[in-house]
Amino acid sequence: MECVKIFIVLILIFLFKYSSNSDDTSDGKDTETIAMQSLISDRGALYKKPTVLIVTLIRNKAHTLPMFLTYLEEQDYPKDRISLWLKTDHNEDDSKEILEIWLRRAKTLYHSIHYQYDDSEKLRRGEKNLTHWPEERFLELITMKEEALDYARRSWADYAFVSST
Repeated sequence: MECVKIFIVLILIFLFKYSSNSDDTSDGKDTETIAMQSLISDRGALYKKPTVLIVTLIRNKAHTLPMFLTYLEEQDYPKDRISLWLKTDHNEDDSKEILEIWLRRAKTLYHSIHYQYDDSEKLRRGEKNLTHWPEERFLELITMKEEALDYARRSWADYAFVSST
């Protein structure tokens, strides 16, 4: 839409400058100057804030997730310039349910939301308990972050921020 405005202004400048039968070029310059000043004064039409992808990996964070989601929603950055990539898996608490309740309410606020969950089992492969971090867990987290960054590269995101709550 903004490109259309710029295109129209450029057409008007061209028409005013070259449709005059008079040899006096000052009238054309005045029209061109007025059109350019009008275009420059509307900087919002020429500039949009960068697009942002926020990547969040969530596991067993029911105790802090409401606060995190509230702070995310209260950001004053334009939500139509923000996309979310959310993944939750292997939860032993209500993280998935809390996230889905919030998503139902917030899904129309953001440019897009990519959401994945896996509730098939409580522990990852090779884990003995929730605080055990075998090599497989590190590799799986790296794989998830790489997947999110690939998504960011393919999408319209200018920036990607990764958060593991």
